[in-house]
Amino acid sequence: MLPGAEDFGIVPVEAMACGKPVVAYGYGGAMETVIDGFSGVLFTEQTIGSLNQAIERLDSLAGQFDRAAIRRHAEAFSLERFKSQFAAHITRLMT
Repeated sequence: MLPGAEDFGIVPVEAMACGKPVVAYGYGGAMETVIDGFSGVLFTEQTIGSLNQAIERLDSLAGQFDRAAIRRHAEAFSLERFKSQFAAHITRLMT
């Protein structure tokens, strides 16, 4: 769960890497990493009511989440992918 605003927010990505859907405040980094209804649930207001609704929605969708797909999604944020794409970008710039 990520109830606050983060620039990136590693905790949701770590949870998704374990195949777990997350509840996150739909702002900042969570907007880049969490796909609402696929890898978790986003909520739009930092209020207890909005958070409770998101938790209830996560619970109602529990059987629909694909743990393997969530893990694959989290791999997009892996260190290995970053290194590979960064090196490829540098190579393109130097040629």
